[in-house]
Amino acid sequence: MRISLLTIGVCLLVTTPLRGAELKVTAEQMPRVPATEPKDALKTFEVRDGFRLELAAHEPRVIDPITMCFDERGRLFVVEMIDYSERREENPHLGRIRMLEDRDGDGVFEKATVYAKHLPWPSAMVCYGGGLFVGATPDVWWFKDTNGDGKADERKVVFNGFAAGQSRLNVQGLFNSFQFGLDNRIHGTASSMGGKVKRPGDPDSKAVTLRRADFSFDPRTHEFRLETGGGQYGMSFDNEGRKFTCSNSSHAQAVMYDYHYQGRNKFYAMPTPRVGIAVDGGAAEVYRISPDEPWRVIRTRWRISGVVRGMVEGGGRVSGYFTGATGITMYRGNAYGSGFVNNLFVGDAGGNLVHRKQVDFNGVERSARRPDGEEKREFIASTDNWFRPVHFANGPDGCLYIADMYRETIEHPWSIPEEIKKFTDLNSGNDRGRIYRIAPKSFKYQKPLTFENASTTDLVRALDHDNAWQRETAARLLFERQDRKAIGGLYDVVMNSARPLSRMHALYALQGLDGLKQGILLRALQDKDERVRAHAIKLSEGLVSGENANTAIVDQLSSMGSDPSAKTRFQLALTLSLVDSRDRLKALAQILEKDADSRWIQGAALNAVRGNAGQLFALHAGGKADRATLASLAGMIGALGDTSGAQAVIQYAVRSKSESTSVSLLSSLNQGLRRKRLTLAKVDTGGMLAPLIESARRTAADKKVSASRRGSAVRLLAVLGYSGARDTLLPLIGDKQVGATVLGIMLAFSDSKVASDLLQAWPSLGADAKERIVASLVSNYTRATMLLKQIKVGNVKPDALNTQQIQSLRTSRSSSVRNLAVEVFGQQEKLAMEKLMKLYKPSLTIPGDAAIGVEIYKLRCATCHRANGQGHLLGPDMVTIKNSGREKLLLNILNPNAEVAPQYMAFNVDTSDDFSYTAVIANETPTHITLRMANGIEPTLVRTKVRGMKSSGKSLMPEELHKDLSAEQMADLLAFIEAAR
Repeated sequence: MRISLLTIGVCLLVTTPLRGAELKVTAEQMPRVPATEPKDALKTFEVRDGFRLELAAHEPRVIDPITMCFDERGRLFVVEMIDYSERREENPHLGRIRMLEDRDGDGVFEKATVYAKHLPWPSAMVCYGGGLFVGATPDVWWFKDTNGDGKADERKVVFNGFAAGQSRLNVQGLFNSFQFGLDNRIHGTASSMGGKVKRPGDPDSKAVTLRRADFSFDPRTHEFRLETGGGQYGMSFDNEGRKFTCSNSSHAQAVMYDYHYQGRNKFYAMPTPRVGIAVDGGAAEVYRISPDEPWRVIRTRWRISGVVRGMVEGGGRVSGYFTGATGITMYRGNAYGSGFVNNLFVGDAGGNLVHRKQVDFNGVERSARRPDGEEKREFIASTDNWFRPVHFANGPDGCLYIADMYRETIEHPWSIPEEIKKFTDLNSGNDRGRIYRIAPKSFKYQKPLTFENASTTDLVRALDHDNAWQRETAARLLFERQDRKAIGGLYDVVMNSARPLSRMHALYALQGLDGLKQGILLRALQDKDERVRAHAIKLSEGLVSGENANTAIVDQLSSMGSDPSAKTRFQLALTLSLVDSRDRLKALAQILEKDADSRWIQGAALNAVRGNAGQLFALHAGGKADRATLASLAGMIGALGDTSGAQAVIQYAVRSKSESTSVSLLSSLNQGLRRKRLTLAKVDTGGMLAPLIESARRTAADKKVSASRRGSAVRLLAVLGYSGARDTLLPLIGDKQVGATVLGIMLAFSDSKVASDLLQAWPSLGADAKERIVASLVSNYTRATMLLKQIKVGNVKPDALNTQQIQSLRTSRSSSVRNLAVEVFGQQEKLAMEKLMKLYKPSLTIPGDAAIGVEIYKLRCATCHRANGQGHLLGPDMVTIKNSGREKLLLNILNPNAEVAPQYMAFNVDTSDDFSYTAVIANETPTHITLRMANGIEPTLVRTKVRGMKSSGKSLMPEELHKDLSAEQMADLLAFIEAAR
């Protein structure tokens, strides 16, 4: 089976010039935007009431800051990406690390020292061990100043292989956002470039493949592992260690669980962990106060004159959305008041603003909304187009700091139309940069407490601080020093501190010192605060699995299924996936019953079931049974080949008073049994199903019965397989009530007779049915051959297939299908790019009609892109790429594979049962692979059935998407894309 995913690749990046087709721009139309000097910078800002900005550093002491961190002495280290955006290959490299010092304690960094230099596109940094770990693709470096001159004399690569295999680096897809986590590991965001990471010079180091995942490493041993995530630029933890990230067009995302829980149950796939949480959508509306840049003004003039169709800029729509969300950071200080703690701050560098979101919880579900008073304004906005807030840092003083790259242009060079780019200096500003402090108006700066001369006792005491920077820096230093004299004091914090967060930090500090023993852990598991209990559960994981599992800890965990906190139950369910004892089943049954409405807690609990689905079904079926949960357990029972468990499911289904419950359970059981090459007939030794099946046959055929009951009956008959259900289903294909349901069931069968029966019935079928049948037949080698033969003899018209389907057959991995397709349709006609450009050149100047273009979009694009609330997000939202300009958009359509962004690379995935998918990889676990497909479909494959998975080296967009479109129609499509919202 071959499933080809068809998408307009307008997100994909092409640099081929469109000769002779440039829209004319003059230098007079493109005046340069002047910079605002530091002395006048604060006048350009509007800041939320009650706050002000303070300029903590500016050029020449800091240049092009893109991320920063404070060390234990209060020194601010800054990554300077001076080689942004097109100068990475210059030698010596221009990127560097700057060390800033406030020696007189006035809150302004007056001393600057170049700590390390000659780095290519440095993008990540974290303080550790008196030095720094710095990310500069393809390497992670270790730098340390050992002689006190402020310059790193110790310099070595500790990891390499980031972005390995990429022919061209995307400056917006580099790994970033190093953070020291609660777990005493350094975490980072891999972004879109991926890689194969290993330790250089270590023959025992195996490369770890980064794809749709983040990473962490132990700063002492350099052990490297995958983490859930997958954002673009920006990652932050809240006070409880929960992870948040962002991408260009999705400004607030939550990561719901850790990587190591995935794949614990090979018969169940958990929900994909990264989810958007902004209630106003990922590409939400923002309120900039800066003027449109000259290139936007030029395009507005083109639109007003009718040369280019689309919304007129300046009306608040075109430039009024997140298109470059970056640097998401949780505020965790103590200077703003409790109402601001765990608020998300994210920059929109293109909009010259800082956006704030308040995070709300409903159980374990998270949502992010605009705070009161900021419904129609931003927390910070500037009239200065050069203000580019790209990252943030919580400081020792309890305030949040902004890294302002301060550039005239910060657009990706691949995304700027060539006719505009030649009048733009992409280096303008690479001698400037600003660092701002966000302070309450009543804030009086005092040099904060640092740890330059702190004793171990001082560090333990600092875990009780209400500023997270103080707590986390103390925790890091305790881990670095490995002073076991701290253990007694840490025990005292766990036992006696009034602050739950302090008790939580002390537990992790004990773990880092190998001092987390049974007694203190049992105490923490019974803590009065849900946060401490949840983290104690997580920290128990090293003691509850394997032959040497601690029975006292296991018993305590098994008794916590009725814990009053949803957060605690969620973590318990996750951790129980690592516990082997069957005593865990009672707790899982309690969780499944209590949290039936939470897909996250249900998913975690089902992941923990593993080989005990039959026992848990019996426990759960006796209580307030949830149908979806029972169905999942039934599928596991079938996949385990548990015949006694299967009989229990059948008995429950037969006795159920709900037809939908019966159908759901038996369908799931049947699907599971098929993985073991078993059937319901083989396990139904008592013949319990016979009366139910006969009743279903009668109901399915009875037109006097309601459509819903007939539909349930039809779905039940599917458990018989095609040979058993054929005589009942085939006559119902054209039935107005259940025909669509019948067709869907038939297409799901693998029996070869399905295709022949449907092709025989072809003349009597409607257009919708024919479209569904073709989509299914072309995705399977055998069925595709049958379809092509029917086209060849004239029983099916060639126009029943669209351009994309024909292309997929011509390029099939089956030589017989490929050859027959060429025989039927002929060779693919490939116009030279020069001829294509000449053919569609008029579409650049024809105004176009967006109202007509929307229909073309629906037909050719909406399966994989979203615009105006319509379509699916396999590719990026159209609103995020519409500003590229017509020339760039057209080139992307005509030549989709010139440059393919890694996150949109198509993979060919073959399975052992002769299916073949072409899809984007949405998520991977040790046991499952989730694919992302057109129309929002995301099938999950069992990894053991995957025979091979290889990058196609191409995008998902068909190379003939333009076929049959006139230049006028192309102009209509471009006009619609430009007006997308």
